[in-house]
Amino acid sequence: MLNNKKRILVLSHDSYENFLNVILGSIETYEFIIHTLGQIERFGIEDYVSTFLKKIENKELEIDGVIGCGENTCALAAIINHKIGAQAPALKSVLSCQNKFISRMKMLNSIPDNIPDFVLLSPDRVKKDFNFPLFVKPVRSRLSSFVGEVNSKKELRYFLRCAQKGVNTINKFYSELLKLGEFQHRYLDTHNNFLGESVLKGEQITVEGYVFNNKFKFFGIVHSLLMPNKISLYRFDYPYSFGEGLDKKIYYIVEKVLRGFELNNSSFNVELMVDSTKGDVFVIEAHSGLSLQFVSLIHNVTGYSPFEVACDLVVGKEPEFKKLNTKYNVASSCCLRQEKDCLVVGAPDSDKVKAIGSKYDNVTVQSLVDQGRRLSEYPQDSKTFRYAIINIPGKNLDEIKKTLDDIVQDLDYTFEPI
Repeated sequence: MLNNKKRILVLSHDSYENFLNVILGSIETYEFIIHTLGQIERFGIEDYVSTFLKKIENKELEIDGVIGCGENTCALAAIINHKIGAQAPALKSVLSCQNKFISRMKMLNSIPDNIPDFVLLSPDRVKKDFNFPLFVKPVRSRLSSFVGEVNSKKELRYFLRCAQKGVNTINKFYSELLKLGEFQHRYLDTHNNFLGESVLKGEQITVEGYVFNNKFKFFGIVHSLLMPNKISLYRFDYPYSFGEGLDKKIYYIVEKVLRGFELNNSSFNVELMVDSTKGDVFVIEAHSGLSLQFVSLIHNVTGYSPFEVACDLVVGKEPEFKKLNTKYNVASSCCLRQEKDCLVVGAPDSDKVKAIGSKYDNVTVQSLVDQGRRLSEYPQDSKTFRYAIINIPGKNLDEIKKTLDDIVQDLDYTFEPI
């Protein structure tokens, strides 16, 4: 019997291996090949792309589409999809999501009342007066790295000088990607700069969904819970609602932003800050592609995988997303963190992580660190040190919190202060 399944190449960060294996294992309609960011970096981006395309041309490899699971891999996937003729969003739309300054400039036209005041910054570009406090973040980064609130021009200069080297390092892959010459924009070279923005207040959320042939579909809202430091996120709950009226306003703004980017035939996730008492909605940032961390949350509650939607999109098939009856009302992604850098003295191995996943119904554990290494050796935000992610479905949040406590005990991480 012939296998007529479409084959998808998945580009992913190395640290999400367990998440990815669980997600792909639940999809029977496609075949998958996985290439990690580390493999691509060791190969070299230009050599990787040229070798990959040569294998396609010589029929040594058959691929129907490419999906990226993260900012860097999403950009690379878009480039490859265009070259092999797979369905993909326009590169200019992907760039609008990748570069926060270009993104903000476009939002000025589409939703000027739903974005904070902003200014482009660099260590040698602090000349004008600003309204402090100012929230500073890289034009392009990940995991809320090198972000923070500053209260004076002196603080701002110090912050930018300290953060610049780290931002250059984080963006090394992206800088190499830009050298392929596929992305074009007058502000293309701002990716190692910073944005200064007025400080937003309220509840942070993410809207997940997709667009097919210019028709938008929303999976719903994920509630993002911040630690007291106002930077680090410790839990994400799905689904969430502010009530029908405000939810509709949020979806309207998200669609307006993405139409302004001309985003089409793509998954998306858009981060927002909502002040429900005033009804104010501000867009933090928008991303093309799916959020891998939230896939199992949506799948467990709705019965349908956003990753399968992404596969459908890249092969040109209209997704058939509809909510099915499941035994879960809610699902949470829980981030385990330390407030200070530590040496990892004890960490679960892959067998223990898989055993825990089997012990608890539809729970996925992703350990992010290895024994014998410092937490600071891994990508982190600017305030805390993340070492594991645990996705848990349940009937309610109390049940999820109880399950989380039990799992943390089973994982038995141990740390030594540095």
